[in-house]
Amino acid sequence: MVGFANGEIPKLSLNLALLKGASIVGVFWGQYIQREPDLASAALQQIFGWIKDGRVRPHVTKRSLLKRPPRH
Repeated sequence: MVGFANGEIPKLSLNLALLKGASIVGVFWGQYIQREPDLASAALQQIFGWIKDGRVRPHVTKRSLLKRPPRH
């Protein structure tokens, strides 16, 4: 899970992880990018590869169009 840069933090039911014997691990992404830029880049490339191959399907809840900046 990546996130919570904006908006309300959803309440999570953490007992499912306990029941499944799973681990939940977090990372402060900003520090990770600063301290390990090569590893962070490799991680993103791997994730994007998984998305391209269909191994990961992000749940998209909203799409927004970006406006082009005015040309000078």
